[in-house]
Amino acid sequence: MNIHKHLVWLLLSSCISCDDNADVNTPDKIGIPERQFVFERIHLEERRGERVLWKGTGRRADGDLNEADVEDIELQCAGKGKRAGDFVIRSPRAHLFFDQGVATFQDVHITDEAGGILEAGEAQYEQEKGQIVASGPLTFAIHGLETAADRAVILIDEGTVDIAGPVRGVYIRPPSIKD
Repeated sequence: MNIHKHLVWLLLSSCISCDDNADVNTPDKIGIPERQFVFERIHLEERRGERVLWKGTGRRADGDLNEADVEDIELQCAGKGKRAGDFVIRSPRAHLFFDQGVATFQDVHITDEAGGILEAGEAQYEQEKGQIVASGPLTFAIHGLETAADRAVILIDEGTVDIAGPVRGVYIRPPSIKD
């Protein structure tokens, strides 16, 4: 990540207009903007070696190479292991902390390969723990089971969604194929 910071610094120092008396060779001599980029229609991806940890898109992002605010984000998180699955996270607003491997999503909608749908007021992705922690109130629905709870933990590499209570739920039996 350090190389990227230097590239941004080079790009910024070549793009900033200075007066003739300013010394642009040191970062403390020029005014570095609070936000160092604003991108429209972006593609995001994080890799560890050949493995893609997550990838996705956003309508707009502003920030720097350490962190960014992203609007209308959609990320696909891929787990590793036999039981792992893909989870798709959609949110109108997110804050990504690249160096820490953490992201916070507002009004989040998460789907999984098995057909589960989790909706929550907020969710936090923690790369190091391989999990997404959603807080609510939240709802989780899958194959006729509809629940409401206060908290859920998605273990990405395990492919599980654990909901914590109090949990209120109802099972609605899907229509029979014979009907």
